[in-house]
Amino acid sequence: GLGCRKYSTGHLKTGISLLREALNRARNLGDNETFWVIANLWFTFCGVPQAVEERLRLAEELEQNSRTGVTVIVLSSGLFWTGLTFLEYGQRQRAETYLGEYKALAERTGQVNLRLTAMAVDSMANYMDGNIDKARHIAGNIQARGEELNISQYANTFAFFCAIRPLLYR
Repeated sequence: GLGCRKYSTGHLKTGISLLREALNRARNLGDNETFWVIANLWFTFCGVPQAVEERLRLAEELEQNSRTGVTVIVLSSGLFWTGLTFLEYGQRQRAETYLGEYKALAERTGQVNLRLTAMAVDSMANYMDGNIDKARHIAGNIQARGEELNISQYANTFAFFCAIRPLLYR
């Protein structure tokens, strides 16, 4: 928690150092849930260029790590971040495996926040394939669904990111 706070308040080096220490401690605990939680925090907070290689190694480590005892919400976040990390490295097929698992988990559980994020994954795939209008349409659907479910702020975050890139590319 201290690493996240330090990072969020502009102390990037200290925050990353503390999160790295937490990740190493989580590895040594032998508790899958704890490891996946800390890995998700690493992905969330350590997106700086200096940590990009570590992000890839962590994604590869999660590929090998057991999922036994990992809760749905923690697992879903790990699948999502692992997929995005592989995508950042141009490993689309590998990314699609994890993002596909994420989408299947969202569908299976019916959790609305996961389902909205799964829609964002579809939007992202469409703009990467050049289907900009379809990507923007999905962004609109995310926004509308969020309003229906009374979670418009959450949905608007994803809708914004799904709409802005296609608009820039247009």
